[in-house]
Amino acid sequence: MLTMVRIRKPLDRLRVGDSFTGTVRELATIRGRPGAFVDIGFARDGWLPIQETPKGTVLSPGEEIDVFVKDVRARDFMLTMYRPKTPLHKFQVGERLRGTVVGYTDFGTLWVDVGGIMNGIIPPGDFRSEGNLTARDAYNINQKITVWVKKKRDGLSLTMIPPRLDVRSLRRGDTLSAKIANLDPYGGVFVDIGAVSQAYLPPRGVSQSLKAQPLEVGRELEVRFDNLNRHGQAFVSTLRYSVSDDEFIEERAAQ
Repeated sequence: MLTMVRIRKPLDRLRVGDSFTGTVRELATIRGRPGAFVDIGFARDGWLPIQETPKGTVLSPGEEIDVFVKDVRARDFMLTMYRPKTPLHKFQVGERLRGTVVGYTDFGTLWVDVGGIMNGIIPPGDFRSEGNLTARDAYNINQKITVWVKKKRDGLSLTMIPPRLDVRSLRRGDTLSAKIANLDPYGGVFVDIGAVSQAYLPPRGVSQSLKAQPLEVGRELEVRFDNLNRHGQAFVSTLRYSVSDDEFIEERAAQ
């Protein structure tokens, strides 16, 4: 006779934010706070406090519910029925999102909730409005808007201006048309390639022939995509790219 034994996973495999469909095992009260123990297939049942359920929710033993891991400890863990906020590092530069206007600043910026652990901000030059309306006049609190992630360093910067190019689709060596947007005092160049944020052409990526010419804001260049840094900013080069060697090659100086 065979007996089916359900193998339960150890708690150290749980991660905050993980989602599961679980079964309510028991309704209980702990330290005066009602809630339920929910079986999601681990060594112990998770604790779901009543305050982590939507208003009006009535739980019953045997009921299947969707839950998220909110906290993990050595011997137990807590669940919630509310979808957790997204950490900053999970957002991708160029990502399209739907957000809700939640506030304004005296500097003309918009605060927008896109489901992150912090609200995103739209600078004055990155929101769209008819005429010369201010952010406060153009958008209402709780209004839904479409935004793109522009930066995620020291906060979440958003834009309402659709990018012409998604840098996440680029491959190393891809050729791009660019326009100089700003000059770096250390010899690099910030260029507009049609992405949500300017790409950076570092000094090492500037060819000798280009170094010999005056670089001015507004000048058009042909660049090649190199990589994305950890903040999602594109790095480009004006050097020749070798597909076989997967590297950029500096031209030889004239004899």
